[in-house]
Amino acid sequence: MKKFFLILAVFAMIFSSQVFAEDNENKEPEPYEKTEFPTWLLNLRRTEIVTLGSVPFTTLAVSLTYSTFQYATGRTSSFPSPFNKNANYSQDDIKMIVGFSLGISFVIGIVDLVINLVKQKKQKKIQQKILHESNNITIIPTVEYVPGGQHPTVSEQIQDTEEK
Repeated sequence: MKKFFLILAVFAMIFSSQVFAEDNENKEPEPYEKTEFPTWLLNLRRTEIVTLGSVPFTTLAVSLTYSTFQYATGRTSSFPSPFNKNANYSQDDIKMIVGFSLGISFVIGIVDLVINLVKQKKQKKIQQKILHESNNITIIPTVEYVPGGQHPTVSEQIQDTEEK
């Protein structure tokens, strides 16, 4: 009896998955548009990526610095490798290394955020300046070509148009 229900359950799962399966044709994911996310959210995401991406490098740098400090002060007789699993790091040493590396990574992320905000503000000022200057269009009259004759100066052309 258990075998029957087991077989029935297997068939039900197999056939129900075919019944409710979606048509995967023409289901290409649409790329994100530039205006789909607000700027602050894009800046926050970039800061997160930079911060978390720098963690391995800062952890390596902090552990190498700490090992060098231990060796230079005479706490260890040999230079401890940060890649050695049997390194003589205590729990407090490990907490300190991870804490410093997370702190430095956070500072790197914040510095990157500030740099990007300054760049965006500068770019926005440039765009506003260009937009403001494009509203102040000045028209400079050109010299008309007179075949086989003298070309009138700009001031003569302006006087001619004022007389008319």
